[in-house]
Amino acid sequence: MKLYTYLTFVGSIFFLSCGSNEPKSENIFSSAKFDEAAFAENLSGYFSANKSDTLTSAVFSVENKLRDFYKQNEYRSLWLLPDGTTELADKLLDDLNAMQNDGLEPEAYHVSLLKEELRRYKSANHPATASVLSLDTSLTYNYLLASRELLLGKITPKKVDSLWFHANDSSWNMNVALRFLKENRYPSLDSFRSELPAYAILRKALVHYKNLAANDSFLNLKQNLSDKEQSLSDSIITSIITIETPWLQPISDTLSGIAVSVQAYQQFFGLKRTGKTDSATRAKLSQQPVEVINLIKANLERLRWLPRSFGNDYVIVNIPQMQMKLIREHTEVMSMNVVVGKTSRQTPVLNARMSNIVLNPPWGVPPTIAKKDVLPGILKSGNSYLYRKGLEAFDRRGKKIDAAVITTENYRRFIFKQPPGDRNALGYVKFNFPNKWDIYMHDTPHREDFDKFDRARSSGCIRLHHPQELAKYILTEMEGKNFEQDKIDSIIATHKTTTMNLKTKIPVHIVYLTACEDASGTHIMFTRDFYKRDEKLMEAISR
Repeated sequence: MKLYTYLTFVGSIFFLSCGSNEPKSENIFSSAKFDEAAFAENLSGYFSANKSDTLTSAVFSVENKLRDFYKQNEYRSLWLLPDGTTELADKLLDDLNAMQNDGLEPEAYHVSLLKEELRRYKSANHPATASVLSLDTSLTYNYLLASRELLLGKITPKKVDSLWFHANDSSWNMNVALRFLKENRYPSLDSFRSELPAYAILRKALVHYKNLAANDSFLNLKQNLSDKEQSLSDSIITSIITIETPWLQPISDTLSGIAVSVQAYQQFFGLKRTGKTDSATRAKLSQQPVEVINLIKANLERLRWLPRSFGNDYVIVNIPQMQMKLIREHTEVMSMNVVVGKTSRQTPVLNARMSNIVLNPPWGVPPTIAKKDVLPGILKSGNSYLYRKGLEAFDRRGKKIDAAVITTENYRRFIFKQPPGDRNALGYVKFNFPNKWDIYMHDTPHREDFDKFDRARSSGCIRLHHPQELAKYILTEMEGKNFEQDKIDSIIATHKTTTMNLKTKIPVHIVYLTACEDASGTHIMFTRDFYKRDEKLMEAISR
């Protein structure tokens, strides 16, 4: 059922479906704004007569909550008080209107219509019970819908991102909101907004870019740069950067002049930090605010797909940022560059709990890599390929076999392994957080990749720049196991696999955010969308 249809139904069907065009038990001689007993009688009668409906599952849950709200309140009004007080309704409409800063359109919650109905209600001495019922239940319906979409998102993730598997276990519990309403206190929608640090920063940035979109002089500067024949003057570049990103600070002391500002601006947008106004930088300088607004809206929606809070301690990997952070007691204690899945083997968005840390891990080749990498290598070079890669092939009984017997038809019968050592693809450290996609974090012998701009180079797993430092911190500071660097070094020197099970299973969150908080944790920054996941989400939001 469409929301507009619902608003129509509460406005005109209540009493027809109860068998009367007149309000039941209405006391027209009361000094009250409306008859609370008549309200309760008619609402109870309606819900009793309409126990089933044809709503979709998403809206059906809102409808169920609405019924439950009024039942627990003995079918009395929630927002409109019999004495004429409308403070709760006024605050709700203000709150619904403010959802534009969440990237959610207020008219999706019929703010204009509800404001007009509230105005009519206020101007009437004794409004009909039917109109009071319509307005109060419509306010409740849209409060519930807004709270649900703030907490869980408006769009189903899988409809726009087939590799989004991160669960949102936030509980849509309305008990506190109902208790507040029973006490004539306003239950703010803030209690349903994400507590993740990026969310408040993106909301603030959205307001900033909306203001820029209304700044004609700024838009003219941008428009001039969109003309490729227009020469780039330092004054125009400086003006744009200063107005758009007044908080940016120099990130290098090796450049001078306009290059200092350009380099900081490039970092802000996830570009190569050359300090030169190349074509990619010029494109960002000329980008209109509405384009950035749409991108911020998309990432606010992604944040709503995640749990409202990650808790005190957790690991977070932002795939397009190609960075990992360890958060302890809500404070970042470690961050590092990472290598993520290449575009042909994308790292999925998921969450799991770290169960153990392995020093000198062996590597069992996953089926995808066996098919796409190992098999072609064996067919071309046989045993020399296995030797070059440090691999061994075994049958299902664990017997080592010769590469000559492996064919396109039978390769799935064999297991390919790499023993611990200097050539092992996982390096010296592996962090296990069991999940059905067999994604984990690990060391790598390819240390040269971490200083590169493009670090989407793995087969899906996360390669860490400083894995031993992370292992040391977790084992020593969080597990209390006295694993200093010399102890880690001595274990690695044995080339024998050692597994340390963790008492505290640390939550690991692998996310995909192309707009997030910067290194200072106070402002927004953008990343490249190298998996091309933004466009589909932005299109869904615009629809």
